[in-house]
Amino acid sequence: MNTPAAMQSQWNAFALATQGRWSAMWDRATHVPRRIYGEGIEAPYTVNDANVAAAFARDFLADHLSLLAPGSTIQDFSLVSNQERHGTRVVGFVQSHQGLRVYGGQVSFRFKSDRLVAIGSEALPNIQIDATHARIAVINAPLVATRAISTHAESARATDFGDVIILPLVANHRVLGYRKVVPITVAAERPLGSWQVYVDASSGDLVGTMQTLLFANGNVSYNAPVRRPGAQRIDYPVGLTIVRADGVDVTTTAGGELSWAGNAAASAVTTTTGTFTDVNNVAGDDDTAMFTIAPDGVITWDARADEFIDAQITTYVHAQIVKEFARTLAPELAFLDRVQIANVNIDDTCNAFSDGNTINFFRANAQCANTGRLPDVIYHEFGHSLHANSVIEGVGAFNGAHSEGLSDFLAASITGDPAMGRGFFQSNAPLRHIDPVGMENRWPEDIAGSHHTGLIFAGAMWDLRKMLIQKYGTEEGKALVNRLFYATLERATDIPSTYVEVLVEDDDDGNLANGTPNVCDINAAFGAHGLRNLDIALSPLAAQLPDAGGYPIEVALSGLYPNCPGDQIESVTVGWKLENSEDDLSLIEMTANNNGDGFVGLIPSINDGNIVDYQVQVTLADLTTLKFPNNPADRLYQFYVGETIDLYCTNFDTDPFSEGWAHELVAGDAAGDDWSWGPPMAPAASGDPPAAFLGTNVLGNNLGGEGKNGLYQADTQTFIRSPTIDVMNYSDVHLQYRRWLTVEDGFFDTASILVGNQLAWTNLNSDMGNSSAIHHQDREWRFHDVPISQFARNKKVDLRFQIKSDAGLQMGGWNIDELCVVANVNSICGDGTVSGAEDCDDGAANSDTQANACRSDCRMPICGDGVTDSGEQCDDANTDQLDGCTNDCTLPTDDGGCGCQSGGDGKNGLGLLLFLAAIGLLGRRRRIG
Repeated sequence: MNTPAAMQSQWNAFALATQGRWSAMWDRATHVPRRIYGEGIEAPYTVNDANVAAAFARDFLADHLSLLAPGSTIQDFSLVSNQERHGTRVVGFVQSHQGLRVYGGQVSFRFKSDRLVAIGSEALPNIQIDATHARIAVINAPLVATRAISTHAESARATDFGDVIILPLVANHRVLGYRKVVPITVAAERPLGSWQVYVDASSGDLVGTMQTLLFANGNVSYNAPVRRPGAQRIDYPVGLTIVRADGVDVTTTAGGELSWAGNAAASAVTTTTGTFTDVNNVAGDDDTAMFTIAPDGVITWDARADEFIDAQITTYVHAQIVKEFARTLAPELAFLDRVQIANVNIDDTCNAFSDGNTINFFRANAQCANTGRLPDVIYHEFGHSLHANSVIEGVGAFNGAHSEGLSDFLAASITGDPAMGRGFFQSNAPLRHIDPVGMENRWPEDIAGSHHTGLIFAGAMWDLRKMLIQKYGTEEGKALVNRLFYATLERATDIPSTYVEVLVEDDDDGNLANGTPNVCDINAAFGAHGLRNLDIALSPLAAQLPDAGGYPIEVALSGLYPNCPGDQIESVTVGWKLENSEDDLSLIEMTANNNGDGFVGLIPSINDGNIVDYQVQVTLADLTTLKFPNNPADRLYQFYVGETIDLYCTNFDTDPFSEGWAHELVAGDAAGDDWSWGPPMAPAASGDPPAAFLGTNVLGNNLGGEGKNGLYQADTQTFIRSPTIDVMNYSDVHLQYRRWLTVEDGFFDTASILVGNQLAWTNLNSDMGNSSAIHHQDREWRFHDVPISQFARNKKVDLRFQIKSDAGLQMGGWNIDELCVVANVNSICGDGTVSGAEDCDDGAANSDTQANACRSDCRMPICGDGVTDSGEQCDDANTDQLDGCTNDCTLPTDDGGCGCQSGGDGKNGLGLLLFLAAIGLLGRRRRIG
């Protein structure tokens, strides 16, 4: 997202103080910069001297608290990490308030080549909370937590009682508030689970619960220990494993060699317990096997015919393999020196999980394999534990979708196969594919559940892996991508932030603004998955006064690296045409501005009363073209030229429902009437805006919030209607507003604007049957001008914004802000000149009572206007077929039929009369224009 308006002054102050080129990624809820990165600033001796780095970071934080942690003091931050690895030093601080730790609050700094190159902030802003808490509430917290879990799990028990902390209540796009809570860990047996429960420290009320077991579905066939049961198996030497040789426990060497006293054959009892791994059989006692081993002989424990024993063996072998692979990523990580506990044959199916330390695998059933027999799943679940134990406190954070993606990538890195989890459903097809043929999972279009969302990161890393192997060779390329990958485990807080952490790890001079050794490959890989931070800033054109000098437009692009062959800008053009013109766009070459950070162009002067469509196109050196707006269903921006007067305006910062706006459900369930007013809070996956265009509130479909996905409902027709608006004598009237709309292709779902009951605008219908897939997806607030004069009868209009959906795909729907109905001051009904949407204008002769006269709203007379005109037998201004005048302005007969004169039968006479009336009306219409 662009710089939040509330943080613009702080960002400007930061840029002025640091005097460098910086980019930022902003948190949609807190409006603090999740990552700041760029040219960097000098920070002498910070890489090699921890004390210098800590002092530099603290001073920098103190100087920029209003940007990095609004509302905090420097005393709220405590140093918790300060470490150097591969030439990068990271310093992390955690946040407190009034002496209480703030959950998730942290600020971190990254130093490279004695320069500060990147900053991360997950600080919580403007904390306000009562400093006291009730002793009784704290004492009763374990009981409250246990009762909360007991409602859906057996044998719930509190296992840990934490200190009082401050818990932020965060919606998708804003912080709702803060609560002092006691964190309680609760475990249960059926279903197996572990929960973190938060109890209010003042009231003793339950605030929330969070499941801490990390479940993952594997996609693996019945593998032999290599990949799946029933396929290839090999003998793996087991190192550092306890084997009872002649009754004595002996640990094998790293290469799997076993020594015992004497030179005779010995009895050997195998186990699944070793120095670094211990497999527990939940279904019963741990299995063993007895062999006789001769000097220089070999024994092999093979239990492929027994599911439960084979699960113990397979899990033991591959837990060893993944742990040794992890040592190549983080040789100094203490977690890897601890015994890895693995529980297998759990009485459940089709799943596996990590709780951050232990890894756990379920039995087989007719649908799914025993997950303890699937090496990919073992690697994946270990990845969760590795992630949880690798996060640098105060710098990174555990994010579920990122963890799913990195665990898939870890498994694929070991197997060399991007098809993760073969055999899970007893076939060779993968459960998930991180490099599917012909498509890329992209952020944010493909955000779904955490497993599917994780494919975005996994796919980016796999693409980068392929590029770096091709560039440096197999071994060097793998080693480099693994180093970049592990940096995300340590320092990223979600999937978007991984891009910056990979750049920081790859950097070699402490200046990210000039790129990194592999920035072009990183940009190509992450860009293909929507993770590259590339933005366009466009000077706004909306309602413009006529200007003989034309209409300047300025474009600035951020995130490009000119040293990358594909990133050099070859040209920037703006193309324009008048709305509804069939001409091609007139192209204007834009030129670099005086600051060298953007491009400027000039759309020529346009006559009053016109709407202009325009588009910006950027062509890069590799001939890649970027077109803005990026909406395949509405590829042109627009602006209106004319001197206007406001007839009705609202910015929705006050409640529109108290000001005459109303909504209605036409068809579908009651839940489909989801129009609401307030700040947009929908998840990013809905496609809805992160904030209002101006101010705080908008009007729209399902604005999100707790438990809401932000999407309009299926099989629904609903609309919201404005108050009636008096357009007076103006005859060139326009609806002008800001729109952020996402809706399925109009073949399936329609988003419409109606004036009264007449259609004024609707989204594109590509009309390609079931292949229709040109969805309307605004990615920014768009200015939209809709002429509405032609729909105004009797000088009144009301506006309707409507959604009509089918049973299939749903999107975010309407988001509306800064709405005005305006009129061109130079187009007035009654001035004797036909203009705007007028059918006629006879000046003072306009009349609503004289037959055949141009009406006072500059419309031609019609049946139903209350005046009997040529071709009409009567006109009583209503449509009651049974009263003294029918709804086609003819007189009824006694039997309810036509009472007109005819030269033949009544049917033919009526037909002739209506035909003549139609001719008369057509004749009058020829006066238009």
